[in-house]
Amino acid sequence: MDIQAIILDLIPVLVPAIVGYLVILCKYILARLPENQHAIVTQVAQSVVNAVEQVYGPAAGTDKKTIAENRILDILKAMHITISPTLIDVAIEAAVYALKQDTKDAGPSPVAPVASAAKAA
Repeated sequence: MDIQAIILDLIPVLVPAIVGYLVILCKYILARLPENQHAIVTQVAQSVVNAVEQVYGPAAGTDKKTIAENRILDILKAMHITISPTLIDVAIEAAVYALKQDTKDAGPSPVAPVASAAKAA
């Protein structure tokens, strides 16, 4: 068995484990913040992730994450809230996961069938 086959076999096992670990880590770190800071960090991360996804949709994930980190740091600095980069990283991952879940639950866009029908005609 070559290394690529092994990696491909491990991906379905490792991805859910990593996501689960990140969710647990996020809850642990956020639980250590004072309640008002927890709510602020979560809300800022969610808002920034949504904005970055809208503006930079087709960009690479690492580029969008860097942009989100910088914007969150700027916003929290303006609010005089200092938190670790790890917490920002975890809050971004949690916001991205929530965004993907919301997108998956919403289903396909109603515009897609219209575009397909226009191409068929």
